[in-house]
Amino acid sequence: MARLQPLFLIVLFVALLVPWSPAAGQTVVHDPERGEVLQSVMHKLLDTNRTVRADRVPLFEMWTATWCLPCAPADRAADRMLEVLDPAFLLGPNATGTHRLNESSSEKRENGVAFVAYHPLGVGRSFGNDPFGFPEGAARIREKYGDVWFPSVWVDGIFQETAENRANVAAEGLEDIHYETYRKIVSDAGKRESPLVLDVRTVVENETVRLEVRATARERIEGPLVLTGVLWEDGLRHAGENGIDIHRMTAKAMFPREAHRGGLATNEAIVAAWTTDIGLLKEPGRSGVTVFVEQDWRASTVDPLQGRIITFFIATGIVFLAFLVMARYERRRRVTKEEEAG
Repeated sequence: MARLQPLFLIVLFVALLVPWSPAAGQTVVHDPERGEVLQSVMHKLLDTNRTVRADRVPLFEMWTATWCLPCAPADRAADRMLEVLDPAFLLGPNATGTHRLNESSSEKRENGVAFVAYHPLGVGRSFGNDPFGFPEGAARIREKYGDVWFPSVWVDGIFQETAENRANVAAEGLEDIHYETYRKIVSDAGKRESPLVLDVRTVVENETVRLEVRATARERIEGPLVLTGVLWEDGLRHAGENGIDIHRMTAKAMFPREAHRGGLATNEAIVAAWTTDIGLLKEPGRSGVTVFVEQDWRASTVDPLQGRIITFFIATGIVFLAFLVMARYERRRRVTKEEEAG
């Protein structure tokens, strides 16, 4: 056993020299000043050739799960919110199974919201199975917002509420609380001016859909910026453990992010071209893409060398101690060998 001690110390020494980077699941502190979504839009995949929005459309991101009991009132509240917002994006039956309001309704519609719901990777979990999770969607939540529970909501990239500040039960009246909260935060976000015009075009070729996206600055915008697209399907059916059978604007895939490090001058644009296979969608007619531009706060606040520097200083002390132990061991070994020889 004593002979293995130097080998162990050498392995420890080498391991400490390997650059360290934060774990993928590490909680990330969100800075709303750098992480705010500047503009977003929803675009129906096959029914709309072009969508252009210059007025403010808040991005509403939801983190929910089909097995999550407290998510049921939150999901129903989000569905009610969509009933009274931009009617262009109301597709198919809602979460209660009834048909939606249409554009002929006399009810005054508000400006709208760009909605998308992400689900976790739930296959094999002891407390439930969510068939709608995919790695890139879960990574979007984890990397942008950290490790949070369900349900959680962000509007324009800014945290609004989560299960952590609500009772973790499907309490009576919780749906109304969620609904009023959602309406207020979306209304407040929509009052801000948009610094961007988002233009999304669809080109259908055989079984492929090509999306051409242009985000044009109306004024000088500081970078770094990133353009992101999330492919979703609306009205997906799955009998979840929480009683919600029809699921709204469920994220299916993330398109490659288009980064623009230097910011944008007035009338300058970020341009992206994305493609997707229609055959990958269960119901192409109920599919769309949520597009948004955000300030890439990770690129501007996270120093890629930080982990290496931290590791270096930690390793310095430990490695120095390891060398002392190894020197002491070698000295004792030589003394013992000399005593045995004498």
